[in-house]
Amino acid sequence: MWRAEIADTAATLAMRAQMAGEYASLRDDFGLTRTLRLMTIEMRHVLSLCADLDEQKTHQRERQQATARPPMREEKAGRAAEWV
Repeated sequence: MWRAEIADTAATLAMRAQMAGEYASLRDDFGLTRTLRLMTIEMRHVLSLCADLDEQKTHQRERQQATARPPMREEKAGRAAEWV
């Protein structure tokens, strides 16, 4: 889900970068400014998606580690901890 949205937004950013270059060469300051502002909004969106993806991967890794081994139970002082 996140990766598809990131890829789609990256494609849009590439298109807008091309447009910004064209507006700059045409000396169209309004079009250039508008395009750069849209690119900024879209870049913030894609960075937010990347952060969400990283968070999801962290939670998934923690769940996998929790199920990979049983929890340890600590005994009284002087005895080593043992697996439950």
